[in-house]
Amino acid sequence: MKLAVLLVSRNRPDLVEAMVAQLENLLTIPYDLFVVECGTELDKLSPHTSAWYPDPDFRGKAYGHNVALQLAKLRGRYDYYWVLMNDLVFDSGSDPAKALIETLERESRMAILSPTNKDGGYPGAAPVKGGAWRTVTTCDYLGFMLKGAALEECGFLNPDFKYCWGAIHELAYKLYSHGWFVAYSDQVSYGHLGGTTYGAKGTNTISREEYQRRAKRFAYDYMREHYGDNWDELFWNAALPFGPVLDTFSEHKRYWASAFTSDELAERGASAHPVATKCAGKLVAADGAELVKLHLGCGPEKRAGWINVDTQAAVRPDIVSSVDRLPMFPDASVDVIEACHLFEHLTYTEALRALREWSRLLKPGGELYLELPDLEACIRILGRHRDDQGFDVGLIGIFGWPPAIEREGVPQLHKWGWTKQTLSDELRRAGFSAVEFGPITQTWRVAAKVGRDLRLRATKGLPTRRAELPHAPEAEPVAAPSRVQLFAWPDWGDARELETLFARFGPAIARTPSARFVLRFDELFDGDRQRALTVLRTVHARTLGGATDLEVLFLDGALEPEDWERLGRTMSAVARLDSSAREPRRAAFLAMGSPQVDDAAALARAVSGASAAATG
Repeated sequence: MKLAVLLVSRNRPDLVEAMVAQLENLLTIPYDLFVVECGTELDKLSPHTSAWYPDPDFRGKAYGHNVALQLAKLRGRYDYYWVLMNDLVFDSGSDPAKALIETLERESRMAILSPTNKDGGYPGAAPVKGGAWRTVTTCDYLGFMLKGAALEECGFLNPDFKYCWGAIHELAYKLYSHGWFVAYSDQVSYGHLGGTTYGAKGTNTISREEYQRRAKRFAYDYMREHYGDNWDELFWNAALPFGPVLDTFSEHKRYWASAFTSDELAERGASAHPVATKCAGKLVAADGAELVKLHLGCGPEKRAGWINVDTQAAVRPDIVSSVDRLPMFPDASVDVIEACHLFEHLTYTEALRALREWSRLLKPGGELYLELPDLEACIRILGRHRDDQGFDVGLIGIFGWPPAIEREGVPQLHKWGWTKQTLSDELRRAGFSAVEFGPITQTWRVAAKVGRDLRLRATKGLPTRRAELPHAPEAEPVAAPSRVQLFAWPDWGDARELETLFARFGPAIARTPSARFVLRFDELFDGDRQRALTVLRTVHARTLGGATDLEVLFLDGALEPEDWERLGRTMSAVARLDSSAREPRRAAFLAMGSPQVDDAAALARAVSGASAAATG
């Protein structure tokens, strides 16, 4: 295992010496150290210096780390690159590099694993007690470990980021777009001295305040120029399939905009208070109409105006995901779904799950188009037709095309066969009201010429039951006497709270008939229900595996004290979380008067106590 440590510094030989001492004392695995001095005065060079360059125009840390990377590449190929600042302090007694690499080795598509910051600061950077690792949109650019294979495929930090803010965002987007992901380690943390590079005495640099102002302005303009005004939505949708909870893209977009006056933003055609819209999967057609069209199993044939989805990152779809679980899309948010020669590649169980999932995604009246081999036709033509390579067209329809299986393996196998009747039956069970069969569209296939395949259009019926995650009318949840309702007002910006809520109460709610969560919207979402749904499903999948059905009501809008009291009469209990003691939560819970519970056992006692009081 070969590790390159890339360290940059400017006029701080003392910090370089301290970092070198830490590495010598803590690291138990072999490594090569590359120290780049970015415009350091010659009398302040560290004895560990690998390269120095004059830097009168402040090219930035990203540039310095690129110089270090080039030095490492001259030495040879490395499995991992540890990108370090000189002002970090790691805990003694354990090897932080080894711990990071061991996790990266276990997770084949994890590209970056960053230690967490004991002092927080960067959104989501504080360690989670008892945690292992968690997916994030971006990590702080201070001490992250990067897998060499990901670097070779997607590149490195862009040296054009003169003030480095935003460089990690662009790199994360490139990684997510290629099927890699970024994570924080809760098992490796550091302390950050902070403020030692810019504005510190003797460093000959601009002030920290001026650096931050310039960094915000540079990052804001760069992203809009290179990726468009909605770059944050583009980046977020690339990351969504991997399940991050906190969206640092939109958060930093707003933060960077704070460096401009309203007039300056207006000149750029941007709002004075930009707020990113998070409606996963929304596309705007050229004529201005909002359409959401999913092309599932797209392979290399990506369609303009569609959201192209595939499990293979190598074909560079818009979203890398399995097609039977698409939690990044809210209920009833999609207009059209099409999958050509995909359905036969799913197992029977996967296929039924996919139909239910597609029914969930489609709006009432939305359309599903499928094209696949007809099992009855395959059997009927067995032995009668061959393709240009001599393979029986009927057998191909049943088992798959041998050259593709040889080239790509299991994904190209056909795992179940469908007839018009069996497929129609399952579509209706999944919630489709009409199924029609028509001429196929992929007429270039040999199978089209011999009548082997079928094509159908299925229409999503009107809802006959309550949506999985409905929105409750403001202050109007009405509880039946036998219904168990657990109210919670979590801190939606803290993934730990959401995970704690689901882990403690989710299984009990799922097992109890007529039980559900009632969740108060956090101000974080500002009424954006679709984004809240996405976050909720992500946490659900992480904590419960996504296999447990839960009924959840959302509650938002302004409530007066008497509204809270009336709400409390319909609740079985209130979930007590770390944020429950904060205002306005504390006052609201007191006004409700419902019992506050810490776990499922306490919830059961509260429910049984209420039942006893009602029958007594």
